[in-house]
Amino acid sequence: MPSEIPQLDVVTAIADSEHEDYLSQLLYSQGWNIIFRALDGAALEEFIRQRPSQLRTILVYRSDLDGFSPELLARLISLHPGLSAICLDGISQSAYATMKHIRQELRAPLLAQPVESPYPVESPHPQRLRDHARPITPDSVRSDHRINSARRVIAVTGSAGAPGRTRFAQALAREIARNEKVILVDADLRSPTLSRNSPATVQLRAQSSVQVAPLNPSMRPTRLPDGDRTLVVDLGILPALGEAVTDRRWQGALINNVLESSTHLIYITKSTPTGIEELATFLREIPVLQKKLRITYLCILAGHSRSLREWEAKFLALTIGENRHILREAQLDLSEESALLPFLKGKNPAHKEIG
Repeated sequence: MPSEIPQLDVVTAIADSEHEDYLSQLLYSQGWNIIFRALDGAALEEFIRQRPSQLRTILVYRSDLDGFSPELLARLISLHPGLSAICLDGISQSAYATMKHIRQELRAPLLAQPVESPYPVESPHPQRLRDHARPITPDSVRSDHRINSARRVIAVTGSAGAPGRTRFAQALAREIARNEKVILVDADLRSPTLSRNSPATVQLRAQSSVQVAPLNPSMRPTRLPDGDRTLVVDLGILPALGEAVTDRRWQGALINNVLESSTHLIYITKSTPTGIEELATFLREIPVLQKKLRITYLCILAGHSRSLREWEAKFLALTIGENRHILREAQLDLSEESALLPFLKGKNPAHKEIG
């Protein structure tokens, strides 16, 4: 079955040739496809007119391009509903600042979001005029209940190869339970580790402030447990995002409900060729998510060889502009002295990425 992931094709519209070349090389290093480099507004409009409207297109521009104007931008969006326009005016020419801004813009919420969304609707802005013309339909909202915006839902996912998703979810739930009650949900239906009585799970069940809640596949669950308590969700390995958000089966409905409910997503990968390759694919697919979702990336290092350092460097290159951390496997230990605990402490100003 062909993938329904929108093509992440990029059009640049920047007058400064050196800046445009720098941007193109930066985006290419992230695995993005540069399909057109506009020299002026007229050339840009002609290309967009000929571009099939069903193809997702990302326009990265600066307003000082010859012939560019707000009227032209509005005309381009009317011609091509799948256009995502990102303005780089005022953004410093650095890899970190540029990629952070681009990814934040791609994750911005739809202007047509329902008022009950936990994220406020933003005022119309030229560079954020994009998919809002597409109405919200039952097919695009996978759950029929309102999300409780008062609670935190932290989903843990990642690459294949046992990078430590379940161990991290357990450690996170244990740390949060120091200050409040938490539910640890086992939504990894392929490998429901938390459903088994492992020593770590038994230890968690003994804590009165932690409730371990496995989901029963025979019941075909389509949503997370209701309530006000903080949820930590072991989501397992995500399928391709473009296919997951259009999957009409109950498994797809569950994944969509977790993604829609989440206030924070943690993606864990290992410093291996497969892990880094899956991370790169995930980063390319992120724009299919239509809600603003905070994501933290963790790379788990195993060993001390030169190849590990090379994969570590690739992880850092892929996650430019993102919240990212590098941990050793030993730091996933659940002991009180674990080096992971300071990283999880939300009230420590120096370690509040997740808390």
